[in-house]
Amino acid sequence: MDTKKPGKEIYISIDVETAGRIPPDFSMLSLGACVVYETSKIFIESLRR
Repeated sequence: MDTKKPGKEIYISIDVETAGRIPPDFSMLSLGACVVYETSKIFIESLRR
């Protein structure tokens, strides 16, 4: 039996920037994410080829 209390739910918004619409043919340029209600907590990464 699991006796752990459920934790607070966290919602994360994720944004992906790409060089085109078709994944096999185009590259992902950047990835960003933030906690929905705490927008000061962000992650941004630009990708290089």
